[in-house]
Amino acid sequence: MLLWEQQTVVVDPPPVHFPPFPPKPPHPPTTALRTVPVAVIIDSPEPVWRTREAPLAHTDASTGLSWWTMGEQDWLTVGQAPMGMPGETNRVPLTRVIRNNAGTRLACLLGGLPRGPVTPEVHLALDRVVDPSGLLDAPGLTATHDTLVQLQVGRPPWEETS
Repeated sequence: MLLWEQQTVVVDPPPVHFPPFPPKPPHPPTTALRTVPVAVIIDSPEPVWRTREAPLAHTDASTGLSWWTMGEQDWLTVGQAPMGMPGETNRVPLTRVIRNNAGTRLACLLGGLPRGPVTPEVHLALDRVVDPSGLLDAPGLTATHDTLVQLQVGRPPWEETS
């Protein structure tokens, strides 16, 4: 689901005067309301953000002794799709991901729309994170980025296209 918001944008910026032209009295810029997407809501039956217990190494700097404790580590996350995937020229940037405790509902907050005559696209990926210690994953296992959401963001469905 895509969340929309109306924002005030400058449509007609005031003209810039260069010498030798005499300056004209300034006039306020023309503004208009534009509806822009602000978030993508993901609601899934299975958790799309998962954590696991992982060993964490600790070292005492004064004595040099090392020990291990168990802690939480992300191993399945949602983020911006990497730049090698399709739709990389006109992406809407992802600014933040907010998730619930179960990992089944996510609010992916979007940044500004790209400028120009392109159709903006939201491209989110499901990322598998490899354990940096190498203790939990098979040797040679690499991180993966699978497409989770790829949609073109045009005008909102309730606005007329004239």
